[in-house]
Order: sequence, then C-alpha cells, then structure tokens
Amino acid sequence: MSFKKFIVSKGVLGALIIVLFYGLLMVGIYFSGYKVVPSKINQLPVAIVNQDKDSATLKKQLKKSLPFKHVKTDLNMKQAKSQLNDRKVYLIINIPKDFNANLKKMDGQSKGELKFYINYANPMTSVSSMESVAKSVGNHVQKSVLLQQSKGILTAAELSQLESETKSLITANPTQKDAILQKAEQTKSTATAKINQTYTNVANSYNYSIVKMNKAPSGM
Repeated sequence: MSFKKFIVSKGVLGALIIVLFYGLLMVGIYFSGYKVVPSKINQLPVAIVNQDKDSATLKKQLKKSLPFKHVKTDLNMKQAKSQLNDRKVYLIINIPKDFNANLKKMDGQSKGELKFYINYANPMTSVSSMESVAKSVGNHVQKSVLLQQSKGILTAAELSQLESETKSLITANPTQKDAILQKAEQTKSTATAKINQTYTNVANSYNYSIVKMNKAPSGM
C-alpha cells in the first residue's frame, strides 16, 4: 500500500477525526469550566461571626464592605467552622470576645485581634482570593482603629486641659462660676466638633487602589 493510499484510508481519516474531536472537546470543557472562576469569586459564601457584644457596628460595617453577595451572620463559631470544612463557606471573619474592650485599653498588652479562617484544601484560586480579602479587610480595620484611637487621645487631652483651666478660673473667680462653666461647655463643644471634623478629613484623604499591569485575560 502506497503512503498516499494509507493517508486517505478510512482508518487513518477516522483516527484523525477522533483526535481532532477529542482535542476540541477537552479545550471546550476546560475553558467553559475555568473561565468563570475569576469573575464569580463574589458568589462564594462567607461568614462573619461576632462574639463581642460591643462590636455590632463593626459587624454591620464589615458586611456592607465585603465584596461578596452571600454573607452569613447568623452562625456561631462551631457552625461556621463546620461549614468551612464542608465548603459551604469559604472565609470566616471572627470578631472575638472583648475585641472592642481590648482596643480601648491601649496598655501595650491587650490586643483586639480579628481572626480570618480559610480552608486551604480549596482550589488555589479561591484560597488566594480569600487571602487578598482578609488582608484588605485587616488593613482597613487597622486604619479605622488607629484613627479612632488617635481622635480619642486628642479629645481626652483637649478636655483635660479645658477642665484644668476651668477649675483654676473658678478658684480665682468663685462668684462667676456659672458663667465660667457655661463658657467652658461652649468651648468643649467647639473643640470636640473641630477634632471630629479634622479626623473626618484625615479619613477621607485616604484611598486604596490596585493597578493590574499586564493583566491575564479572564479565564486564563
């Protein structure tokens, strides 16, 4: 049999068709299965477990700021860990007991620490995404906490100085006590408003963005 006849024989043509069909089928299955991963990360369910009664506001802020459509907030820690292991949630943000109280102590020993639980048995794409979210949330909360603590320190110092000056004035002019106290209250309100406005401006002056150079096409 000549080479030409061999090439155009039914067996060889059938084999080539099967190879081409199989290759196209595998490529089609691969891309249809993986192209959704980068664009559907926000569909993965996550959980916020708040164990601190004084951190209800933080819990609401986290839920509002998270880039996920399904955020569970009604689970306890045991339930959340079980769902994490069963891949029913992909990230747990835990606000531990006394989180808010430890932040306010500022004694160099107590520490308010958010905990992020990630199941590393999941595909690397979801693990990497959850790590990025955890770092982003952690940095955001840290910035917010630092601003609030700094504002609290400044306010306390300002009011302490005002209180000391008011006592001195009353001691020197006891007959004008009411007028001095009224003026001190006005000064206190003005100082507090200025401090609040200053820190509002500081918070609004910060922005965070990610510039993705040579970004791979979606699905690659």
